[in-house]
Amino acid sequence: MRLFHHGCIEAGQAFQKEFLRYPQFSADSLLGVQMRLHAHGCRIMGEIITLLMNGYADGALARWRTLHEIAVTSLMLAKFGQPAAEEYIRHGIVRSVAGMEEYQKTAHLMKREPYSENEMKSARGLRDELLSEFGLHLKGQNGWAKKFISNCRFKDMESAVGLAHWRNDYALASQDVHATYREMRTLLGMSEMKADGLLCGPSDAGMTDPAHRAALSLSMITATFITTYAGNNRSPIEYGVSAVFMMLLKSLADDIGERFLEIEKKR
Repeated sequence: MRLFHHGCIEAGQAFQKEFLRYPQFSADSLLGVQMRLHAHGCRIMGEIITLLMNGYADGALARWRTLHEIAVTSLMLAKFGQPAAEEYIRHGIVRSVAGMEEYQKTAHLMKREPYSENEMKSARGLRDELLSEFGLHLKGQNGWAKKFISNCRFKDMESAVGLAHWRNDYALASQDVHATYREMRTLLGMSEMKADGLLCGPSDAGMTDPAHRAALSLSMITATFITTYAGNNRSPIEYGVSAVFMMLLKSLADDIGERFLEIEKKR
């Protein structure tokens, strides 16, 4: 998994170096957003590897949920292009101001420094300008996608990019993140237990699912980033190195699933 992880990072770095050869792409919104999503995904993969190495399969599965969300978002942006990237950026600004307002409500109680009146006024002014010019839909969850799909719930975004078949796995991965009543036997770390028990530490069981899912999702994120504008015949970007990386990473992702499954079957 570490080799795969480093391969994804190197693929992103190589593609960044390639597209930055062309001045017209230095401030490109689609490339900028995809690059940040890819970096975010690579960091999360590092967290997943750390959790798996230390015996926390369920924690790794919970972090995979975020990788899946990034993959869906990245594919949506690739599908709808630069207009979607621009909406995504505007939506991020609007949601950040909402976060500032929530922070402001509890800053004193939490003994934190609140934003100044001028900072809040400036942020709200920018938000209001964006909402006035581009629409109130930017206030909603996933509101940036509203212009491109009729309903912008996350499950609708999954369907729009052909990942609806992951819906049940995504939903189940969140079950043990929240404080809901669940039998301990449903934990991946308890999957090999023959008797009842309470898992309050690491376990070496249940590693295959989160490892393989994480590899598949980061493969999608990486491939989407390093092929940005590949379908545009007018793009001067060379994709030969990206193609090599994609073949290598696909092979490694498949191998991760097979190797983990082999180990699980031998137990």
